[in-house]
Amino acid sequence: MPDTEEKSDIDLIPTADIALKSESQIIVLVMPEEEYIERLMTVVSDLSTLDHGKICYVSLNRPYESLKRILDRVGIDSSNFFFIDAITKTAKIPDKSDNCEYISSPGALTELSVAISNSMEHRDFKFIVFDSLSTLLVYESDTTIAKFVHFLMAKVRVAECSAVFTCLKQDASSILVKDINMFADKVIDLERWNIRKG
Repeated sequence: MPDTEEKSDIDLIPTADIALKSESQIIVLVMPEEEYIERLMTVVSDLSTLDHGKICYVSLNRPYESLKRILDRVGIDSSNFFFIDAITKTAKIPDKSDNCEYISSPGALTELSVAISNSMEHRDFKFIVFDSLSTLLVYESDTTIAKFVHFLMAKVRVAECSAVFTCLKQDASSILVKDINMFADKVIDLERWNIRKG
């Protein structure tokens, strides 16, 4: 069973330190719905400051262009990222981008797994950020999603990179998340972590 951390009196969410120093390859971040994007951007900012290769950001919640604007607004250089966007194609035909692969929807798990696998094979990723497990619950059964995530976690371990999976606090008690947590190296409850004040 993975370690679970809860803290209340420090400023930084030590995702990068945990991934690098404790050799935790797979981390699940349980996040409150309020301040979700702020907490997520704090984690992404911490990861982006490390000089260890590109970051693959798998977004099931926000379109690439919106995500890029958020990263720019909070001062994160997106040039070190490759994005897999599962939202844009649900609304429009996207413009081509060297920095992003678009898939048809968050529920297109085969397409998503192919996109992630191809990206991992052709790029040197140190981290994968998967945003989020909670979104998958809207589209597929727990069993189907669990198989997909187990496959993805195995790919991460073989590739010797690290992955950060996010889920909402309200979904942390779901059978899916409990099952996935058994395969993670560490589970961090961010509800009690203070976000960095800029």
